[in-house]
Amino acid sequence: MSSMRVILTEDVPSLGYVGDIVNVKGGFGRNFLIPRNKAMMADSKNVKAMEHAKFIAEHKVKKIQGEFQGLADKMSAEKLTLTHKVGEEGKLFGSVTSLEIEKALSAKGFEIDHRKIGLEKPIKELGEFTVSVKLHKDISADVKIEVVAE
Repeated sequence: MSSMRVILTEDVPSLGYVGDIVNVKGGFGRNFLIPRNKAMMADSKNVKAMEHAKFIAEHKVKKIQGEFQGLADKMSAEKLTLTHKVGEEGKLFGSVTSLEIEKALSAKGFEIDHRKIGLEKPIKELGEFTVSVKLHKDISADVKIEVVAE
């Protein structure tokens, strides 16, 4: 029974993920994985090419994360002041929504989609609040919002 080493070029359930080097039975590799472009032979040339591709991809991800972290730091340093009409006992007419926060961020030069603003429920009173804005899968910024009477 012969086995062979292959590099997966697709996620294969119960076998591994893209870029994994796995040992499989010869027939499975030659007759299924390689013809369907789910894997390639794990010779030294292909292994080096895959390692180089992984290195380039990791470098790009780190660069992008660094840019998002810089944006998060800038956003966290900002304080948004929103003015609203107020009724008795400091209750707002209407409420502060994620769309309004998006417009205020846009006025400060931050182009953020309102769906990335983590506002659990609309703000309905005066005061200071902190809202989380998700910029990347691991990076978010805490934006300070002050709601004042008009």
